[in-house]
Amino acid sequence: MKGKQMEMNLFMKLNLKKNLEDTVNQYRDHTGEFSKKFMAEMGRFNSPEARNRYSNDGLRDLANEKHAELLASQVATGETMNQKARAVVNGVKSSIAAAVMGEGSRPEDYATRISNALRFLSYETADSLTDDVAHDLLHEFEGDYETMRKFKRIVEQKEYASAGHVDAKRFPKTFGSIEKAEEALSQFEELDRLAETVFMHQKVKSSNGVTIGDVFYSEPMDSYGETTGWDALLNLAEAVDQWGENEGDAAEG
Repeated sequence: MKGKQMEMNLFMKLNLKKNLEDTVNQYRDHTGEFSKKFMAEMGRFNSPEARNRYSNDGLRDLANEKHAELLASQVATGETMNQKARAVVNGVKSSIAAAVMGEGSRPEDYATRISNALRFLSYETADSLTDDVAHDLLHEFEGDYETMRKFKRIVEQKEYASAGHVDAKRFPKTFGSIEKAEEALSQFEELDRLAETVFMHQKVKSSNGVTIGDVFYSEPMDSYGETTGWDALLNLAEAVDQWGENEGDAAEG
């Protein structure tokens, strides 16, 4: 019951939409500050001091350089915010995997134990590798989602090479928990795809900007595809939160 209670609590505390919404709002706040900075820094090239100090060609070169620098800074911010969004998504995925599978211990020789398990696994044929044998080799890694996912793939490849197909029901004792975790994490497939580049779409020109000489320097803005991507991401996050609550209710019942 204790494990079930822990699973329920973890599912109910996802808060994925709120955490991603905070990231989106943080980016929006930055964009508002960036707009002020853009207008101020580009506007300096129209000051009497700048026009008296530089030739028209020199002024244009400096304005081009500054415009490129500002664009690059906004792109870099998008990359940073994208990393934050992915960290939020991955953090929730990790908590779900831990809720389903439990969290195993990691002794100092953990990497060596994985290597040994791989070696012993390689000695087994598709016929000799029963659920009991596999469980005996791999049970100490049951709380490690990524490692068990790799072991599962190796066993499936061994089966496929021998029989030409994979019987997913052959290893319930060994891989039952990771299959439950994979089923839970399937909720994230589309959300993962969106989070991959949600703040990294190419910037587009806006009507806001500064004219210097005879050149209009447009403030870079987020594309329609990017802003709709934020909405889609938050809608999916809300659906995952709701799924988590439903799982929590089911566990409690």
